[in-house]
Amino acid sequence: GEVEALRAAAGEGAELVSRIATAEAERGFAQGELEVLRAAAGEGAELAGRLVSAEAELVALKEAAAAAAAAVAQATADTVPPSLSRGKSVGSTLGAESEGAADATA
Repeated sequence: GEVEALRAAAGEGAELVSRIATAEAERGFAQGELEVLRAAAGEGAELAGRLVSAEAELVALKEAAAAAAAAVAQATADTVPPSLSRGKSVGSTLGAESEGAADATA
């Protein structure tokens, strides 16, 4: 009876050793997975930061484009005499501008 009890205990011990080895292997795998997930999370955070920066840059570019368009529109308005925009002939417009220049220098 004692030999059978020892064999049973040895079998249980071998099973426990096997389970411990399996658990350690799973823990090692889980740690590896955790490191991979941490690295991915870091990359995700970096990409999120870059996305925020890119969005801010895009907003700034849109604002700059709107300002440039407004400046072009203003420059066009400043260089086209009002008389042209009312449909007068070029000759009468040039005459009016000459008179305006003479008034300005006088």
